[in-house]
Amino acid sequence: MARSSVYCVNAPGVIAGTLVKSTHTRHSNPRSSITSLKPRYQGTASVWCKLGSETFVVYQTAQLITQASIITVLNIAFNAAESHVNAFNNEIDNGQVSFVSSDGLIFVAYSNVSHDLTWDVLRNAIMIISDYMSENRVWSASNFHIFDGSEEVGRGYIDGP
Repeated sequence: MARSSVYCVNAPGVIAGTLVKSTHTRHSNPRSSITSLKPRYQGTASVWCKLGSETFVVYQTAQLITQASIITVLNIAFNAAESHVNAFNNEIDNGQVSFVSSDGLIFVAYSNVSHDLTWDVLRNAIMIISDYMSENRVWSASNFHIFDGSEEVGRGYIDGP
């Protein structure tokens, strides 16, 4: 992915993979033309960035899923990532993680072939996905690519039973 041509949808004018400051987000500029974008459904890819980070996710929606189910599986994944980061164990064993909610929704993330996905970057990616869904009011199965700076470090998906 050519970094120079990809911009954060949620931070107008910011090149994806560069540090996003609070002054860059559309929340800090209510007159931004970006605020008029409608939620994206069924396969549209978006580049969504995390405030205070160089992490971004290229996120592609699929079929809609209930909000409660998505929130549950994202919370499970986030809590696991958070506990690993807090335990100073940033390496993801075997390069892949998966989390399943009680209703069978699954969250899977795995390292790219040439770069390792870490728990810290995964935690950022989960926050990005959650922010994207909340901001756009779109709760869906999805495919995503995780970047740390200019490097694609992982991929993943959310899918239902």
